[in-house]
Amino acid sequence: MDSTGVKTLVLRFRDLVTDPGGTISLHREILAEHASVYWGWWNKSGERVPADVFQRVNSRVGGGLDVYLFDSGRMQVYRAGLRSIRTGHDGAPFATPDSDQTPAYYRDQKYMAWFEFMSIDEQPSPDPATILRTLVYERVDSFFDSGSSGYSPFYNKKIYSPEELRQQDRTIWFVRPATASDPSHEIRLLDTNQVAPYDFPVRAIESESRTLLWVSDLHLSKDHHRFPLASSTSAADLASALERDLNAMEVGPLAGMIVSGDLTWRGSAEEFEFARKFIRGVQSWSKLTDYQILICPGNHDVKFSPHPENLDEEVTKANEAARAEYAGLYEFLYNLPPNRFMSLGRRFLLAGAVPVEIVSINSSLLNQAEGAFQGHGFVGEEQLQEAARAMRWSDEKDGSPRAFRVVMLHHHIVPVTYREQPQHGRIYSVVLDAAAMTSWASRHDVDLILHGHMHQPAATRLDTPTTRTGRVDEWKRVTIVGMGSTGVAQADLGEIAQNTFGLMTFGPDEVRVAIHTIDPTRTRTRSEPAYVDLNVKYEWRK
Repeated sequence: MDSTGVKTLVLRFRDLVTDPGGTISLHREILAEHASVYWGWWNKSGERVPADVFQRVNSRVGGGLDVYLFDSGRMQVYRAGLRSIRTGHDGAPFATPDSDQTPAYYRDQKYMAWFEFMSIDEQPSPDPATILRTLVYERVDSFFDSGSSGYSPFYNKKIYSPEELRQQDRTIWFVRPATASDPSHEIRLLDTNQVAPYDFPVRAIESESRTLLWVSDLHLSKDHHRFPLASSTSAADLASALERDLNAMEVGPLAGMIVSGDLTWRGSAEEFEFARKFIRGVQSWSKLTDYQILICPGNHDVKFSPHPENLDEEVTKANEAARAEYAGLYEFLYNLPPNRFMSLGRRFLLAGAVPVEIVSINSSLLNQAEGAFQGHGFVGEEQLQEAARAMRWSDEKDGSPRAFRVVMLHHHIVPVTYREQPQHGRIYSVVLDAAAMTSWASRHDVDLILHGHMHQPAATRLDTPTTRTGRVDEWKRVTIVGMGSTGVAQADLGEIAQNTFGLMTFGPDEVRVAIHTIDPTRTRTRSEPAYVDLNVKYEWRK
């Protein structure tokens, strides 16, 4: 099957006959004297002329078409201006159309195709991965003697890197411009443990650790973040402070990290770049992969409208502009755009064969308008049902063993602040559909709900009834834990007046949730008690 979406090409080459850099320089020498230069196609065994596809590319040339030259020896990418593709009768090899416009070292050779270039960049791209990620692989089966491509996993996704190209044993890639919805994950042909880019992967992430790091309300910014954005001799940035304290506490390897919202203060592009740097900072010492990190949006991550809202106007779902910067972070981590809810789920198999399932729910679905409607949480029944379906959480009990189930969101589903004062424009903390959320959690045997938002740690055990038969069938207990804030400035902290992070350690039939304080300058001691330390015991495998 040949794709009709092919728009241009990536051609592979290597300086095997010339000195390093000679292939490009010798072709450019001819361009200095002639209007064009011929580039012979050194095809590999098993490759043939895809005549129809070359014809379609020729039809797009017009005054010139950008193609890409990939140096697989030096992992560099050059841009070239294509004037035409010349092929012989029935794909047979033939001599160059013009020997004067062909480098001397191979002008007497015959090839199955000659590419006529009007220009070739003198220098390679300083960032080849960025250029390549603007291109998407297209399938062309007629390029192979077998009539079928062996590179199916690559098609209809963005090229990830020069390294991804080099591992493929081929000389031409047929590509089109990327769109926002195209996946951008990396494929390694020899990596049997790669995770496909899905919001809710079926495959479990295996780890020799039983501990997850939990952070919330980082509020990475220049003016509302307590930690320096870069470490100094006097104070550590947040990623470094976490490493410092975990080492002091002798915490072993981590199985993952969860972030329960408000990574930023204003939801700006600059602040989301700070968030990317924080995540990469944690990964530098934890060695966590992107898929071992779960995030959810907070109300500060969904940007306020620049226009005041009419108070009589209907409250609607957050629009695409409000979601844009957070969506960019999501794609940065998971190599695909977020779904319509910006929700996700992961399955972990921790040390000792302990299964844990985590769902990240978006409680910031509503539009925010500065000075009128800010911070109110709402989840929605449709999002909850979609998450349960994707995680294969049935609300029918069959008596079989199951994983420990965790749900993370940003807003509260029970009160945390001691007393909230009624006033215009106030950001109230509990989600608007809290009862629906707890009912859903009860029906689907959720064991633990985690949240952030009000910068105050808290813990509640809630008994809720399930009513599958129209009466109370049983009472289900769920534990709800609020983190507080890991990174916000002191002036914005809750009653605790300290920043906090959490550690969740899973055992065969229990989980310990411990919330610890953290400071830019002071290191925790190994024996220092947790601020909140829960040992939540369940018969959760039943």
